[in-house]
Amino acid sequence: KSVEASSAAGKYGVVPLPGRTAGSIAPAFAGGNLLGVMKGTQRKTLANEFVQLLASKKYQQKMYTAMGNLPTFSDVQKQVSDSDKFLEPFTKTLQSGTKFVPVTPAWAKIEAQAPPSRAQLAKAPRSTDLPKADVAGLQGPAPPEAYQLTREQQRFYRYDLNRDGKITRTEMLSTRTDDFRKLDADHNNLLTFDEWAVSTASRFDQADANHDGILSPQEFATTRQKPEKSAARCGCRD
Repeated sequence: KSVEASSAAGKYGVVPLPGRTAGSIAPAFAGGNLLGVMKGTQRKTLANEFVQLLASKKYQQKMYTAMGNLPTFSDVQKQVSDSDKFLEPFTKTLQSGTKFVPVTPAWAKIEAQAPPSRAQLAKAPRSTDLPKADVAGLQGPAPPEAYQLTREQQRFYRYDLNRDGKITRTEMLSTRTDDFRKLDADHNNLLTFDEWAVSTASRFDQADANHDGILSPQEFATTRQKPEKSAARCGCRD
């Protein structure tokens, strides 16, 4: 939803990660959670029925609608992907050998030994003690010497983007990319005549005071560029 609310709306696509062989899809680890009933629960029958309800196809559809959780049943996956074309790559990935959380009571222990998340690291207390080392008698390598580029070298490296000492045709033309994109109003990587002549068209529209699509001599005279002001000169003599 955040992408659709941005300037990228309608300009992006979603594809599955390719596998090792041509035309295949790379499997993934889908994660997820295990549903279970505590051993000491007092209402075991009701708890079992509730777990079965949460794992049913009906509630997997509801969980996707409410929270965006992809269902595990292939037919329910097809239902949600048919309603949203951007989900199809994800459902295809799920059906290409994707692994889910293993069904084992030991998973909680495995998960507890996982590396800490960024949020956990941010909350962890930090030591104020800096590491110390005895560097007496040691000498490090000399730092690299910086050298001043000549004006011609600076001009060369503005085009040599990958710094391989050669300028390709693509690198030479890359400096005009921004100018091209400014003119390409509909962003289709093609310039129509109107897009190419946009500055002239704008001057015409500004001069056409009565908006009749025709410039009178008086209107055309307003398109003349104003002469640049020259610096004041002293006519004094010694």
